[in-house]
Amino acid sequence: MTDLITIDSDNFDAMASVMGMQISNKENKNTLSRIRVVKKAIKGETSLNGRKTTIDVVPSGWYSIEDADKKYIYAETISIRPFLQRFMYQKYDSNISNYVKTIMSDNINVDLKDNMGTFNCGKPSGYIEDFNSLPEGTKEIIRQVKRTRVLFGEATLSKAITEKGDSASVKSVPFIWEIDTKEGYKNLGMLFNELSKMRRLPMQHTVTIHTDEREGSTGSYFVPNYVLDKKSNIAITDDDQNTFREFMSYIDRHNTWVSTEWDKNNKEETSPGIANEFIDIDATQ
Repeated sequence: MTDLITIDSDNFDAMASVMGMQISNKENKNTLSRIRVVKKAIKGETSLNGRKTTIDVVPSGWYSIEDADKKYIYAETISIRPFLQRFMYQKYDSNISNYVKTIMSDNINVDLKDNMGTFNCGKPSGYIEDFNSLPEGTKEIIRQVKRTRVLFGEATLSKAITEKGDSASVKSVPFIWEIDTKEGYKNLGMLFNELSKMRRLPMQHTVTIHTDEREGSTGSYFVPNYVLDKKSNIAITDDDQNTFREFMSYIDRHNTWVSTEWDKNNKEETSPGIANEFIDIDATQ
């Protein structure tokens, strides 16, 4: 680090270290707007023939995102401009009322450290032919842990509403979107495969995201899907370069936080790949 003699305002972490500043290792908080699928309709009241009637102001299956004032707005579809993707595992731990998360990686087929001091949020590595032969505890962990595709990009909502039904809009807001449903994970993976075959960078295109309704054993649910504008050819600007660096910095901060927590909580010195080299877990289970 003593070789760093040029001040670089775009590399805060390195410069802060040289300048003797302490960098917080806390998890990223509210620096990017989050895209989510609305699972439960938001109700409201209206007057009909002089009587109050409850209606769905925001239906299930719409998307939500935060605006510049950190207030949620909603739309049936969102136009996104994806910049990059990463992969991680996560699960909700009721014992701590919070999520356990791994580092974000460009490869999901490796063991990933998590903030509880284990790997893959406790999910065993590899592939197994007979899922039913596993102990119930192991099967339950596998069910709880979500393989997650994390998208970063800019979102535009031209026909959005607030939870009260008032008109709203946002343009080119930087977002993070964690997609952890099996079908949604697969669908958005097809987007990047499609762009790769075209030999196109994600940020050169706009993508309209919507949801498809599915019927399950406990009722209907909604799966993210997309329509790619193959004709768009967006020029990459200096602002895009800065936004891309901000996304990469976000990932670095997240991974630093997870790695620091892993170091504090780790009780094992061996990788789960060693402990589980004879256990093959089917990632589709």
